[in-house]
Amino acid sequence: MRTAILPAILAVAALTAYPVLGQKKDKQAKSGKVDTPAVAQDNKAITPDVTQDFVIGAEDVLSISVYDQPQFAVTGQAVRPDGIITIPLVGEVKAMGKTPRDLGAEISKILAEKYLRNTPQVMVRVDGVKSRYYSINGGVNRPGQNPLLVPTTIMQALVNAGGFHEFANTKKINLLRDGKVFVVFNFNDAIKGKHPEKNVYLKHGDLIIVKE
Repeated sequence: MRTAILPAILAVAALTAYPVLGQKKDKQAKSGKVDTPAVAQDNKAITPDVTQDFVIGAEDVLSISVYDQPQFAVTGQAVRPDGIITIPLVGEVKAMGKTPRDLGAEISKILAEKYLRNTPQVMVRVDGVKSRYYSINGGVNRPGQNPLLVPTTIMQALVNAGGFHEFANTKKINLLRDGKVFVVFNFNDAIKGKHPEKNVYLKHGDLIIVKE
């Protein structure tokens, strides 16, 4: 029977890290200071607001709500190939290439100028991402196509795939881009902090292959 080995690997890595964290905590307790980890600060700086900073593309599914104005609501509408969505009583509005925040501001302006006395609060929500995706095939527990909603590295994609099969080759994982091998990724080295330059961010259409 195939089993996932990723939890065991991560557990070993975590046990290795705990003594260092414990020593740091003791030093902080003596000094009276608690420092914010640099990694956490970096992640906070680069992680986008998923609901508002995502750039909308064709076929993405959107819902739009206007505070106290339900007649303008849009529910689960896919962006057309030409980038257009249709809003009741308003008509066609281009959504492709804009963030939900920017699209909401544009719709709010249109409603204020043509239909309402006041500038309304408009919320645009991304219900489904179909314009950007990556795929994972082979010896992982959750293979298939995944939406590329936020910046995602190979390591993050593999963790999101739920771990490896028992006989998966975790030392030679191929990342294919435009049909060619772009990176050969060693997961075992990566969890030890080796070769961070190979833990690249994925692009639309990338395919990760884990051989068995």
